[in-house]
Amino acid sequence: MACCGHKKKTGNTRTSCIACVQKHVGGAEVLITEMRDGYKYMTRAVGELYQAEDEAQDWQDLHNLIRESRINYQTKLIMPDWKVLNKMIVDILIKETT
Repeated sequence: MACCGHKKKTGNTRTSCIACVQKHVGGAEVLITEMRDGYKYMTRAVGELYQAEDEAQDWQDLHNLIRESRINYQTKLIMPDWKVLNKMIVDILIKETT
């Protein structure tokens, strides 16, 4: 069984899972927030965003937004728009579970 039981079988390079996307985006948000306290987590935060991006291949708009957010953060230190990301994820979660 998959890590959370919400995996979708597709032709993508990785099986998509909206719950895992939520987990990785949440992890990145926590790591980036803790960086304000002096912790050196940028590489880990970028990795979490990459994992979320990879897990989101079945939802192209979300996938593209996460990718754009990761690249902007990684190259320009522009913070991801957590509210927009979280809303898209919750909207998909609601749709997928109802």
